[in-house]
Amino acid sequence: MQIAAVVFGLITAILINKGHAIDCHQCQAIVSDTCLDPYDPVENEGNLGSCDDDYVCTKFTTVQQLRDSGYMDGWVRNSVVVTRSCEAANNLPEGCIKFQGANSFTIKCRCGSSGCNSAASLLPGAFAVLILGFASLWLCIERL
Repeated sequence: MQIAAVVFGLITAILINKGHAIDCHQCQAIVSDTCLDPYDPVENEGNLGSCDDDYVCTKFTTVQQLRDSGYMDGWVRNSVVVTRSCEAANNLPEGCIKFQGANSFTIKCRCGSSGCNSAASLLPGAFAVLILGFASLWLCIERL
């Protein structure tokens, strides 16, 4: 009976984290500075849009190092572009990956719950599911 409760709890946690049709924040920092971090999901509620079935929310953060002219050596500054949108899930895992380029890098994050791409980091949601799983397992073992 306890094992069934643990399995039910884990399946429920996974299903809660993975909806079919979800709402994602959709904006670009090029169009609006309010898309940059820190991002306020309440202030930017108008950016929340519906995505197709089997889509996930995404957040791309690209940092490009630029050398501006005007001096003999120029000066270096970072240009940051943030894009929040949705894309097909394609059975790819949720989480963040980093792509390194010459003088730039991009961090691409994917998550599967409504509004999840408003966060500066998408790891807290995955961490919560992991903690819930361990807590359910601990309760099951404790009752044996």
